[in-house]
Amino acid sequence: MASHAGRSHRGVGRLRRRRRPRAGGEPEAAGHPFHLTSACDATSIGELLALACDKLDIKAPPLIAPALYLRVLVPLLGRLQPRRRTFLRAAATYVPYFAVRAQFDDTRARAALGP
Repeated sequence: MASHAGRSHRGVGRLRRRRRPRAGGEPEAAGHPFHLTSACDATSIGELLALACDKLDIKAPPLIAPALYLRVLVPLLGRLQPRRRTFLRAAATYVPYFAVRAQFDDTRARAALGP
């Protein structure tokens, strides 16, 4: 394991600033942050699941709507398997994330990056 003793964090920050790409397409974009996103080309959860199952050579489990999982399966499984109740409740916190249908506009980033 490499030792980091005696190294300054300032040097790391300077290195990052030098490596930051320059905006090429829009002069007014200079100095402004851009978020890179796949926008409308984003991979769906179903596509990710299919890729993983193909790679692992397993059958894909059924996809369940997040609302159905939260309203029906978590309470039912919690009653049938009391030892898993804590896990089910904790995992339910993250389920709404899968129901988000967010889309991101990458027009400015694509224009700034150029062809």
